[in-house]
Amino acid sequence: MSSFFASVSSSPNVVTLRIYSLPPPSTSPFLSFLHRRILTPTGMGAYHTSLDVGGYSYTFAAGGGIVKTKFVDPTTTSDVIGAGETAVFHSSVVLGETEMTGSEVTAVIARLRSKFGRDGHYHLLNRNCNHFTQTFATALLLQECSKMKGGVYVLKTYPAWVNRAANVGTHAIDHGNVCSVWEEALEASGQQGKVGWEFDDVRAGKGDVGKVSGEAKSKKAKKKELTEKQRRALEKIKGGKK
Repeated sequence: MSSFFASVSSSPNVVTLRIYSLPPPSTSPFLSFLHRRILTPTGMGAYHTSLDVGGYSYTFAAGGGIVKTKFVDPTTTSDVIGAGETAVFHSSVVLGETEMTGSEVTAVIARLRSKFGRDGHYHLLNRNCNHFTQTFATALLLQECSKMKGGVYVLKTYPAWVNRAANVGTHAIDHGNVCSVWEEALEASGQQGKVGWEFDDVRAGKGDVGKVSGEAKSKKAKKKELTEKQRRALEKIKGGKK
Protein backbone atom coordinates (compact mmCIF):
# COMPACT_ATOMS: atom_id res chain seq x y z
CA MET A 1 0.00 0.00 0.00
CA SER A 2 2.71 2.49 0.98
CA SER A 3 4.66 1.81 -2.25
CA PHE A 4 1.56 2.83 -4.22
CA PHE A 5 1.33 6.20 -2.43
CA ALA A 6 5.07 6.73 -2.84
CA SER A 7 4.85 6.19 -6.61
CA VAL A 8 1.87 8.54 -6.93
CA SER A 9 3.51 11.32 -4.93
CA SER A 10 6.78 11.05 -6.88
CA SER A 11 5.14 12.39 -10.05
CA PRO A 12 5.26 16.20 -9.76
CA ASN A 13 2.29 16.80 -12.05
CA VAL A 14 -0.23 14.41 -10.48
CA VAL A 15 -2.89 16.13 -8.35
CA THR A 16 -4.23 13.80 -5.65
CA LEU A 17 -7.00 14.39 -3.14
CA ARG A 18 -6.60 12.75 0.29
CA ILE A 19 -9.87 12.18 2.14
CA TYR A 20 -10.22 11.54 5.90
CA SER A 21 -13.36 10.63 7.82
CA LEU A 22 -14.18 12.75 10.84
CA PRO A 23 -15.96 11.09 13.78
CA PRO A 24 -19.05 12.71 15.34
CA PRO A 25 -18.70 14.57 18.66
CA SER A 26 -18.48 11.94 21.38
CA THR A 27 -20.06 14.35 23.89
CA SER A 28 -23.40 14.43 22.06
CA PRO A 29 -25.35 11.17 21.68
CA PHE A 30 -27.86 12.92 19.40
CA LEU A 31 -25.20 14.22 17.01
CA SER A 32 -23.50 10.84 17.06
CA PHE A 33 -26.78 9.15 16.10
CA LEU A 34 -27.47 11.78 13.44
CA HIS A 35 -24.01 11.31 11.94
CA ARG A 36 -24.00 7.49 11.91
CA ARG A 37 -27.60 6.72 11.01
CA ILE A 38 -28.75 9.63 8.83
CA LEU A 39 -26.01 11.89 7.46
CA THR A 40 -23.35 9.37 6.43
CA PRO A 41 -25.75 6.87 4.78
CA THR A 42 -27.29 9.71 2.72
CA GLY A 43 -23.92 10.94 1.46
CA MET A 44 -23.51 13.80 3.92
CA GLY A 45 -20.74 12.54 6.14
CA ALA A 46 -18.06 14.74 7.70
CA TYR A 47 -14.70 14.72 5.91
CA HIS A 48 -11.35 16.47 6.01
CA THR A 49 -9.24 16.75 2.86
CA SER A 50 -5.76 17.71 1.75
CA LEU A 51 -4.32 18.04 -1.76
CA ASP A 52 -1.00 16.58 -2.92
CA VAL A 53 1.02 18.01 -5.80
CA GLY A 54 4.75 18.27 -6.47
CA GLY A 55 5.72 16.21 -3.43
CA TYR A 56 3.86 18.46 -0.97
CA SER A 57 0.52 18.25 0.83
CA TYR A 58 -1.69 21.32 1.24
CA THR A 59 -4.70 21.83 3.48
CA PHE A 60 -6.69 24.62 5.13
CA ALA A 61 -7.17 24.72 8.90
CA ALA A 62 -9.04 26.95 11.33
CA GLY A 63 -6.55 29.35 12.89
CA GLY A 64 -3.72 28.09 10.71
CA GLY A 65 -4.71 29.15 7.22
CA ILE A 66 -3.14 27.24 4.34
CA VAL A 67 -0.69 24.64 5.63
CA LYS A 68 2.04 23.14 3.41
CA THR A 69 3.94 20.02 4.46
CA LYS A 70 6.16 17.41 2.85
CA PHE A 71 4.19 14.47 1.48
CA VAL A 72 3.58 11.70 4.02
CA ASP A 73 1.91 8.38 3.26
CA PRO A 74 -1.61 8.88 4.74
CA THR A 75 -1.81 5.22 5.75
CA THR A 76 1.21 5.52 8.08
CA THR A 77 0.35 8.62 10.11
CA SER A 78 -2.19 9.13 12.88
CA ASP A 79 -1.85 12.92 13.24
CA VAL A 80 -3.58 14.55 10.27
CA ILE A 81 -2.69 18.21 9.68
CA GLY A 82 -5.81 20.30 10.17
CA ALA A 83 -7.87 17.44 11.61
CA GLY A 84 -5.87 16.02 14.53
CA GLU A 85 -5.56 12.42 15.67
CA THR A 86 -9.29 11.65 15.46
CA ALA A 87 -9.38 11.69 11.66
CA VAL A 88 -9.25 8.32 9.90
CA PHE A 89 -7.86 7.91 6.40
CA HIS A 90 -10.73 7.17 4.00
CA SER A 91 -9.39 7.18 0.42
CA SER A 92 -7.30 8.88 -2.25
CA VAL A 93 -8.58 10.22 -5.57
CA VAL A 94 -6.31 11.18 -8.46
CA LEU A 95 -7.94 14.30 -9.91
CA GLY A 96 -5.69 14.78 -12.92
CA GLU A 97 -2.30 16.09 -14.00
CA THR A 98 -1.48 19.78 -13.90
CA GLU A 99 0.57 21.55 -16.55
CA MET A 100 1.87 24.08 -14.03
CA THR A 101 5.47 24.26 -12.86
CA GLY A 102 6.45 24.31 -9.19
CA SER A 103 6.81 28.10 -9.19
CA GLU A 104 3.38 28.48 -10.78
CA VAL A 105 1.83 26.25 -8.09
CA THR A 106 3.48 28.44 -5.45
CA ALA A 107 1.97 31.52 -7.11
CA VAL A 108 -1.49 29.91 -7.01
CA ILE A 109 -1.13 29.27 -3.27
CA ALA A 110 -0.01 32.87 -2.71
CA ARG A 111 -3.18 34.15 -4.40
CA LEU A 112 -5.39 31.73 -2.48
CA ARG A 113 -4.12 33.07 0.85
CA SER A 114 -6.22 36.22 0.36
CA LYS A 115 -9.34 34.03 0.57
CA PHE A 116 -8.06 31.25 2.83
CA GLY A 117 -6.03 33.16 5.40
CA ARG A 118 -5.44 32.69 9.13
CA ASP A 119 -7.57 35.60 10.31
CA GLY A 120 -11.18 34.52 10.52
CA HIS A 121 -11.53 33.14 6.99
CA TYR A 122 -12.35 29.58 8.08
CA HIS A 123 -16.04 28.73 8.32
CA LEU A 124 -17.36 25.21 8.85
CA LEU A 125 -20.11 25.59 6.24
CA ASN A 126 -19.02 28.37 3.90
CA ARG A 127 -15.21 28.10 3.70
CA ASN A 128 -13.68 24.90 5.03
CA CYS A 129 -10.80 22.59 4.10
CA ASN A 130 -12.87 20.95 1.34
CA HIS A 131 -13.67 24.30 -0.27
CA PHE A 132 -9.94 24.95 -0.28
CA THR A 133 -8.89 21.65 -1.87
CA GLN A 134 -11.64 21.91 -4.50
CA THR A 135 -10.69 25.50 -5.37
CA PHE A 136 -6.96 24.70 -5.40
CA ALA A 137 -7.49 21.60 -7.58
CA THR A 138 -9.73 23.54 -9.98
CA ALA A 139 -7.06 26.24 -10.36
CA LEU A 140 -4.43 23.59 -11.11
CA LEU A 141 -6.66 21.73 -13.57
CA LEU A 142 -8.59 24.43 -15.44
CA GLN A 143 -8.25 22.51 -18.70
CA GLU A 144 -10.10 19.56 -17.12
CA CYS A 145 -13.19 21.55 -16.11
CA SER A 146 -16.56 21.06 -17.80
CA LYS A 147 -19.37 23.56 -18.23
CA MET A 148 -22.56 22.64 -16.38
CA LYS A 149 -26.10 24.01 -16.46
CA GLY A 150 -26.26 27.69 -15.59
CA GLY A 151 -22.80 28.35 -16.99
CA VAL A 152 -20.95 26.99 -13.95
CA TYR A 153 -17.67 25.17 -14.53
CA VAL A 154 -16.88 22.11 -12.43
CA LEU A 155 -13.92 19.79 -11.98
CA LYS A 156 -15.85 16.54 -12.29
CA THR A 157 -13.07 14.38 -10.90
CA TYR A 158 -13.51 16.08 -7.50
CA PRO A 159 -16.07 13.93 -5.60
CA ALA A 160 -19.21 15.98 -4.81
CA TRP A 161 -20.03 13.97 -1.68
CA VAL A 162 -16.93 15.20 0.14
CA ASN A 163 -18.43 18.62 0.93
CA ARG A 164 -22.12 17.87 0.41
CA ALA A 165 -23.05 18.36 4.08
CA ALA A 166 -21.52 21.85 4.16
CA ASN A 167 -23.11 22.82 0.84
CA VAL A 168 -26.56 21.76 2.07
CA GLY A 169 -25.98 23.67 5.29
CA THR A 170 -24.97 26.81 3.38
CA HIS A 171 -28.23 26.78 1.41
CA ALA A 172 -30.16 26.53 4.67
CA ILE A 173 -28.11 29.03 6.69
CA ASP A 174 -26.20 31.68 4.73
CA HIS A 175 -23.66 33.48 6.91
CA GLY A 176 -22.03 35.31 4.01
CA ASN A 177 -18.53 34.95 2.53
CA VAL A 178 -19.51 31.70 0.80
CA CYS A 179 -16.69 30.22 -1.27
CA SER A 180 -17.29 30.54 -5.03
CA VAL A 181 -15.07 27.70 -6.24
CA TRP A 182 -14.88 28.52 -9.95
CA GLU A 183 -14.46 32.30 -9.59
CA GLU A 184 -11.84 31.95 -6.86
CA ALA A 185 -10.01 29.22 -8.77
CA LEU A 186 -9.93 31.41 -11.88
CA GLU A 187 -8.52 34.28 -9.85
CA ALA A 188 -5.95 32.03 -8.16
CA SER A 189 -4.78 30.65 -11.50
CA GLY A 190 -3.95 34.18 -12.65
CA GLN A 191 -6.25 33.97 -15.69
CA GLN A 192 -9.18 36.07 -14.49
CA GLY A 193 -9.56 39.23 -16.51
CA LYS A 194 -6.98 38.31 -19.15
CA VAL A 195 -8.00 39.64 -22.57
CA GLY A 196 -8.63 36.91 -25.13
CA TRP A 197 -9.13 34.04 -22.72
CA GLU A 198 -12.26 32.03 -23.53
CA PHE A 199 -13.64 29.24 -21.32
CA ASP A 200 -16.79 28.37 -23.27
CA ASP A 201 -14.99 25.59 -25.11
CA VAL A 202 -13.29 24.00 -22.11
CA ARG A 203 -13.62 20.22 -22.23
CA ALA A 204 -12.07 17.56 -20.03
CA GLY A 205 -8.75 16.36 -21.39
CA LYS A 206 -8.34 19.09 -23.99
CA GLY A 207 -5.87 21.91 -23.57
CA ASP A 208 -7.92 24.61 -25.28
CA VAL A 209 -8.37 26.86 -22.26
CA GLY A 210 -6.20 29.58 -23.77
CA LYS A 211 -8.02 29.90 -27.08
CA VAL A 212 -8.64 33.45 -28.24
CA SER A 213 -12.35 34.07 -28.66
CA GLY A 214 -13.92 35.36 -31.88
CA GLU A 215 -14.94 38.54 -30.10
CA ALA A 216 -11.36 39.18 -28.99
CA LYS A 217 -10.09 38.63 -32.55
CA SER A 218 -12.73 41.08 -33.87
CA LYS A 219 -11.65 43.74 -31.39
CA LYS A 220 -8.02 43.24 -32.37
CA ALA A 221 -8.85 43.61 -36.08
CA LYS A 222 -10.90 46.74 -35.41
CA LYS A 223 -8.07 48.25 -33.43
CA LYS A 224 -5.66 47.56 -36.30
CA GLU A 225 -8.05 49.20 -38.80
CA LEU A 226 -8.39 52.31 -36.63
CA THR A 227 -4.64 52.61 -36.34
CA GLU A 228 -4.33 52.45 -40.15
CA LYS A 229 -6.85 55.30 -40.55
CA GLN A 230 -4.93 57.38 -38.06
CA ARG A 231 -1.72 56.74 -40.02
CA ARG A 232 -3.27 57.97 -43.30
CA ALA A 233 -4.71 61.04 -41.59
CA LEU A 234 -1.30 61.80 -40.15
CA GLU A 235 0.28 61.52 -43.63
CA LYS A 236 -2.25 64.04 -45.04
CA ILE A 237 -1.44 66.47 -42.25
CA LYS A 238 2.25 66.13 -42.95
CA GLY A 239 1.64 66.55 -46.68
CA GLY A 240 -0.25 69.78 -46.10
CA LYS A 241 2.65 71.30 -44.18
CA LYS A 242 5.09 70.89 -47.04
